[in-house]
Amino acid sequence: MISAMGALLSAFVGTLLPDYKPYSQILPSLLMTLLMIFFNIKIYIRLKKKNIIEKP
Repeated sequence: MISAMGALLSAFVGTLLPDYKPYSQILPSLLMTLLMIFFNIKIYIRLKKKNIIEKP
């Protein structure tokens, strides 16, 4: 879902700001990738607190 929103945002900003290509398309993609990493870390920490993830 976040990837689809990132693609839409990149296309929208790339169309809205054509003078700033390729940065107007790279930066929204980077933002969404960082958002995905943040949510993965947040879920991992939440599951670790509930002891669902076992320690090796």
